[in-house]
Amino acid sequence: MRQPRIYPQPKRFRAILLVLLLAGSGTGIPATGASNPDPDMTDSPIQFPAGFNRGAFLALLAPEHPRLFGSEEDWRRIRESLSESSELQIVASALTEAAEAMLDMPPLEREMTGRRLLGVSREVLKRTFTLGVAHRLTGEAKYRDRLLDELLQAASFSDWNPSHFLDVAEMTLAVAVGYDWLYHEISEKERAILREAIVEKGLKPGTGDHWWKSRDNNWNQVCYGGMVAGALAVGDHEPELAVELLRDTFSGIHLPLDAYRPDGAYPEGPTYWSYGTHYQVILLSVLKSALGTAWNLENYPAFRESAEYINLMIGPSGRFFNYADGHERVRSMPALHWFASGAGNPVLDAGPRERLNEEGAGFFDAAGSANRFFPLTMLWLDPEVAQKEERELPLHWLGEGPNPVAVHRSSWKDEALYFAFKGGSPSVNHGHMDIGSFVLDWKGVRWATDLGAQGYESLESIGMAIWDRSQDSDRWKVFRLNTFSHNTLVIDEQQQLVDGFAPVAEFSDAPAAPFTVLDMTGVYRDSVERALRGVRLLAGESLLVHDELSGFGADQSVRWGMVTRAEVELEGRRAVLSLNGETIYATLLEPEGAEFEIVPTDPPPNEFDVANPGTRMLAFFASGGEEPRALRVVFSGEDVPTEKLEERVLGLGSPADWKNSASLD
Repeated sequence: MRQPRIYPQPKRFRAILLVLLLAGSGTGIPATGASNPDPDMTDSPIQFPAGFNRGAFLALLAPEHPRLFGSEEDWRRIRESLSESSELQIVASALTEAAEAMLDMPPLEREMTGRRLLGVSREVLKRTFTLGVAHRLTGEAKYRDRLLDELLQAASFSDWNPSHFLDVAEMTLAVAVGYDWLYHEISEKERAILREAIVEKGLKPGTGDHWWKSRDNNWNQVCYGGMVAGALAVGDHEPELAVELLRDTFSGIHLPLDAYRPDGAYPEGPTYWSYGTHYQVILLSVLKSALGTAWNLENYPAFRESAEYINLMIGPSGRFFNYADGHERVRSMPALHWFASGAGNPVLDAGPRERLNEEGAGFFDAAGSANRFFPLTMLWLDPEVAQKEERELPLHWLGEGPNPVAVHRSSWKDEALYFAFKGGSPSVNHGHMDIGSFVLDWKGVRWATDLGAQGYESLESIGMAIWDRSQDSDRWKVFRLNTFSHNTLVIDEQQQLVDGFAPVAEFSDAPAAPFTVLDMTGVYRDSVERALRGVRLLAGESLLVHDELSGFGADQSVRWGMVTRAEVELEGRRAVLSLNGETIYATLLEPEGAEFEIVPTDPPPNEFDVANPGTRMLAFFASGGEEPRALRVVFSGEDVPTEKLEERVLGLGSPADWKNSASLD
């Protein structure tokens, strides 16, 4: 059994923690309080020189263009390898097809969406990568000319919206790549226009104080990634500015990298893993190609392990465990090819390669900014990796850190049982009140679902302060973000506590009885003395979800809930779920007297909430009194009599004692 790590507690939470520890019942897992992990992170591998200066920079900088992502020789090798790789041929076909469609699209205008230019910046980036790769592969002037029109148009914008700096970062990357890749095929006048735009609208606004430089989230990665790409593209003309930005980057980029520790779990969830991590890999790639070194940044602890994390966040249904501000749909993630190549492990990019071979070029189109990183597949996919021996990912996995998550699956087959759930805190960037929430896949179907994020502009446009994460913030009025829409407990009709933290108290990957126990006391501490959620795979491919509440009075209430797209037939203490021609069963073993019911999720409660079509919540309600109050639900793939389930489950006892009861399954 793996023991979860213990982290030092930040001072602001220690007083609360002491009170809660003293309130513990002594049954095996001490009560824990509202604490975020704050591990000692003094083992940085970064080797950036303290005295880095203009001379050192120019000595390293590749003298010729292209220098971002690869040299002319690298592109020659890519063109030669096309005939030997069916996967790269599919990528090339998709890109040239999309590039053809882009030829007739007018260059984008500076059109804001609310306070953001981000959609335009991202679409310019997609066009740059797509048209640029198509031109590099084919040499056809039509792609070069269309890309140049796009770049000159972007350069003519009054600014790139520095008030929302992600917009600047993505546009800077786009224009820098275009400038670099087209350098020898455009006039000096055109180079000067693009270069001036990169410097004046991108790099200079990125110097000085910015709040994102001290953050440990995707903003830091995206903004530094875009700035460094721009600095390297024009570094021979602006070496002092490039040095300033590199020194700045290496003083702050460790912050989001620390957030991957200790196991690679990204606190902002899979969707923002894709965003932040792609820019992290972009940063590493342009440093290596332009300077020949990333000063060991690529070996930052737990960063490479995050490729396993993101694979484990995809269930057999092909959907993400989309906690926090995320979406179920898995888009192109070419960064996985970079990870697989570096590790020599084809299992890390098996998913993207499988989708390439199954879907061909059809999934990538010219419209919008979706899949804008996909063209980087041509640079990062190594066909030889697929020939190497796969190192399988675990069936049972725990990722700790600021937003811990655990995964249990019965196998790596398409029809496998897959259960993923999370602890952590609503206070993390892009966090929801989703502590204890889970998804469930089985028989190739997503049975328990997370409704996901709501578009930011839909809420910002009516004046809602959705980035305020205080307890009474507007953020928690939004149905998809608050406690009431998630697959967790609602106690006394109250929201979870924003400043609470729920650690994984116990975890076992033992094949005979894999389980995870989450201590949710920190987010429910105003309502109960202790709140545990245990999840355990049972013999015969059944799954137990066991909640235990201590200090839960007879005058209190709790709602257990699970959002599903399945059709649900209620049979008192049983529910039959049917979807896509498959069926599973939910059986309520405890508490006595409770019965399943359906709580509507669509329409949602507020006018500003987006619709949740085709969804509903399987739920039951219970009161307190019995000490501790146990809530036990078993999911089965077959119609198993309740008596047999009781025989399997009731002897297991409290989740606090599961580590001592592995033999009872």
